[in-house]
Order: sequence, then C-alpha cells, then structure tokens
Amino acid sequence: MTDDSNVGAVLIVGSGIAGLQAALDLANSGFLVYLVEKAGAIGGAMAQLDKTFPTNDCSMCIIAPQLVECGRHPNIRLLTLSELTGITGCAGDFTVTVREAPRYVDMDKCVACGICTRKCPKRVPDAHNDGIDQRKAIYVQFLQAVPLKYQIDPNHCLQLQRPGSCGFCEKVCPAGAIDFNDREKIHQLRVGAVVLAPGFEVYDPGRDRVWGYGTLPNVITSLQFERYLSATGPTDGQLIRPFDGKPVSKVAFLQCIGSRDGNLCGNTYCSSVCCMYAVKNAIIAKQQAPVLSTTIFYMDMRAHGKDLDKYLERARNQLGVNFVRCRINAVERQGLGGDLRIRYINEHGRQIEEYYDMVVLSVGMQTQKSSLALADIAGIKLTADRFAATSDFAPVQTSQAGIFTCGAFVGPKDIPQSVVEG
Repeated sequence: MTDDSNVGAVLIVGSGIAGLQAALDLANSGFLVYLVEKAGAIGGAMAQLDKTFPTNDCSMCIIAPQLVECGRHPNIRLLTLSELTGITGCAGDFTVTVREAPRYVDMDKCVACGICTRKCPKRVPDAHNDGIDQRKAIYVQFLQAVPLKYQIDPNHCLQLQRPGSCGFCEKVCPAGAIDFNDREKIHQLRVGAVVLAPGFEVYDPGRDRVWGYGTLPNVITSLQFERYLSATGPTDGQLIRPFDGKPVSKVAFLQCIGSRDGNLCGNTYCSSVCCMYAVKNAIIAKQQAPVLSTTIFYMDMRAHGKDLDKYLERARNQLGVNFVRCRINAVERQGLGGDLRIRYINEHGRQIEEYYDMVVLSVGMQTQKSSLALADIAGIKLTADRFAATSDFAPVQTSQAGIFTCGAFVGPKDIPQSVVEG
C-alpha cells in the first residue's frame, strides 16, 4: 500500500503522553501527522496509571481527552499495531516504511459490543494490568481505548494457531467484523521530519533473584501495585495480597530496583520518578486504608520538581508514611502464610528485622530493545545508558538532521517533563 502526502507531513513513533502532545501541537499547527503505535491503542504507560503526583489527579481523566482529540483530529492519521521499518532521504524529504500488523478485526465494522470477548475460550495474562489478571485472545487494551476496536492476539488465538479449532468470535459477531484472512500492510510515506517517542520499559526485577519477584507471590512491582489501587483495575481498587486475597495491613516499598546499581542491574543512572511514585502510591494506599502501615526504604529521596517537596513532607508528617534510609539486600519468605521478612541495618548501625504482608519493588525505567532497533533504523546516536543522544542546547534534536526525539527515550522523566518536550 502506498500513501502520498505533502513533504510537510511529520511521522511520530510512539503515542505515550510525549508523542500525543507532539502530535496535537503539530496537527494544530497545520501539519499532517502520522502517529505510529506498535500497540492496538494509543496512550502508552500513562493509560495504566491510577493517579498522578503531586496532585493525585486521575491519570485517565487527564489523558482521555487527548486520546479522543487525537482520534478525531482531521490532521492526524493513526497507525496502530504498526512499526517503523525503514527511513531513507534527508531532512525535509524522508521516505519512511511502516509495517502494520493484521488486527483480524475490520475497524470499519467493529462496534466494540464485546460479544466476541465474552465467547472467546482462550485466556492469557493481561499486559495492561501487568499480568495480575487475564484477558481473552480477542480484546481491547482498556475501556477508554482509542481506537475502541477489538484486536485478536495471533500468538494465542486458537483459530489462528490451529485453523478450524475455534472461530467462536466470527460466529457470534453481529457486525461480521472478524477477518481471519487479514494480512499485514506496508505503508510508504513521505514526511519532512520524524519524531521518535517510543517511551520506555520498566526494569524486570525477576532477573536479579534476590527480591523474590516471580517466586514470592506477595512481592510485586510498582506498576502492579498501581493497578491494584486503580478503581478500573482487576480488584476494583481493593488492595489485597496475591497469595491468598486477604487485605494488606503492612507494606514495604523498596527503592532503586533497576537503577543506581552498576553491579546487580547495570543501570547506574537515577530513574528520576521512582521516589515520587512510591510516595504517591503510599499516600493513595493510606487514603484508601488509613490503618495501613507503609514504609519506604530508600537511599536518597529525590523530590526535584514543582511542589514535590511539599508532597513528600505531607506523606511524612501528615499521613504517617515511614521512611527508612538503607539499602535492602534481599526479601525472604517468612513461614508458609505468604508473609515476607526484611532484614536491614538502620542509620544507627543496628540490625533490624521486620515482617510485611506485601513488598512493592519501585522499578526504574530503561530503553526497550525495540527502541534500540529503532535507533539503528533511524541512524541516531545513543548515550552510554542507551538513551537517545541530544545536546543541552538542542534537547530534542538527535544526531540526525530532521529526526527529533522526546519523552523517556531521551532519559527517565515524569509526565510534566514529557509534555514539555513533546
């Protein structure tokens, strides 16, 4: 498939908050924008969050209007389930190749009634909830998804894996939108500039083995904790233990998991947001369950942003969040009931042993492998920490003329900083 456009068009890779902001700003300035997103819906990581710091505003309430505006804007073309595979030309006149994977659902026919997903027999871990619960093989990522169209996971669909073995969704779809013969499409686009905003991935703490993640059920990541707190999450906002479903009464947050550690994880940089999202999660948890005991184990609390110091002091002095300055070496099982034991040496040199219902690992940000491949395709330079290389005087300009970047691909940052760059 070939699409011709004016060279004044811009290609944006990634539809997180930075990519969305860039797309809307360019589209409102009169540029034709191609917004490329590898997932089935736009929104990125912000769509998974429950609240934002330091105001504790609803994350979806902030991003949903932008999702809708991007979906309806006459100057924005959404290319979901798509990846950039090639760039030729020079600044002002690029030819880019975009590969669009099959959705197996006709977007013009699908009315998002949900009958297909209710009848689908195949269940798989739900990535939107970071694996806490399951979804079906035909699904939408979240209720406010844009575009609100179902997609079929080809890696788990019974019909696509073994033709003739299922096909329930095709039989029950009242709109006749299911298309198992859908194939990938190749788009050749002419654009004047490219913006790389592929976002980030969180560090996988399971690779370290010392934290118990993946082996101790009540050790979870900060994103999973966020989904537990969310009213739209798998537990409707109820904070319960994965091990037995009991309410949590005592939780520990361990900081700098996947950051500031050249030996264990290899990431020596600070991920910038972990301190404050741990404080945010502790505050939200305390507001939902005032009797909950929360402790944050940290090396340094870095509250560098507008009103973040006040936010930190509110947690410490008004809400009773405990802060302990030390580095935890390991999390251990305590008995057979799912409890967890943490040993540490406090600032006075005393060895302390405490027990918790749940341990939350504040995982840092890092560049995705797909983003490293994207950098190779674009021919841009990376820093030693594998982020896009820019300069202090041109913070969104990459090493290639006409190719720009923003958001977490430049380095770890919070939502306001990402919006400013976008």
